[in-house]
Amino acid sequence: MPLPWTYPAAAVHAVFSLASKPVFPAWLAVAFAPQSRKTRYLVLGTVLLNAIGYVWIAPAVALAPPAGVTFADLGNLNGIIRFFHLGETHHIAAAWMHYLAFDLVLGWFTARDAQRVGISRAVVAPCLFLTLMLGPTGTLSYFLIKAGMGRFNHPNSLF
Repeated sequence: MPLPWTYPAAAVHAVFSLASKPVFPAWLAVAFAPQSRKTRYLVLGTVLLNAIGYVWIAPAVALAPPAGVTFADLGNLNGIIRFFHLGETHHIAAAWMHYLAFDLVLGWFTARDAQRVGISRAVVAPCLFLTLMLGPTGTLSYFLIKAGMGRFNHPNSLF
């Protein structure tokens, strides 16, 4: 009998699918109109949808870890690998919704910051793509470009 805080795989898939649908349109809006009010609502709505999905799944992740995995195991890579093993649908879905939400917010801040400090969309577009695909790699790329252009201490900078 499943624990009361776990969910059928079909329900997890449905929540994940719903939360994932607006992610690509939100990224397009970030790339082409980062300051737009519509982009703001789309990004915040997408992040909120992923946050709700994550919070719905989180008890199953926190309260039903894979057998033999303890909080102490989360301090080493082998423990993390066991924690996110592919047999646990809710663990993978929660982790991916976490990535989707945080990478989108980081990409939105990057695009808005670039616009505020005068870095062109053509220059920041590869950084946004890297943020979408490889999270911190895109952020590091943007910071390096920003520093290389002497815009790190710009008075309008968001970060």
